[in-house]
Amino acid sequence: AVFISIGALVQGSLLQDFILDETATLEHRQWIWNRYGTAYRSLYTFYEITFAGNWPTNARPVMDMVGHPFVIIYLAYVTFVVFATLRVVSAVFLKDTLDAAREDDESMVTERLKNRENY
Repeated sequence: AVFISIGALVQGSLLQDFILDETATLEHRQWIWNRYGTAYRSLYTFYEITFAGNWPTNARPVMDMVGHPFVIIYLAYVTFVVFATLRVVSAVFLKDTLDAAREDDESMVTERLKNRENY
């Protein structure tokens, strides 16, 4: 949640100048405002980027409408948060699952050995 907040607030703040720029088309300014105009909107957009994996649909229009340097934030965010952090969390859950399965196997072997001794 911390990284989502940081990414959202940084990107939202950087895009405020474009939203207020009257030389840009109203349609483009509205698109940016609908996704990054407030802290809540920007947080929701970054939540979608993180968990829905739709970052290209949010990064490409910003790159085309505002400028290419803004994509650096997306690339850094996706590389660090989505690929690194979420993969680490997934690996921890997978390790716990495999450990539990191994313990089940060991308990089954122990139980079978006890059953053989009884016969």
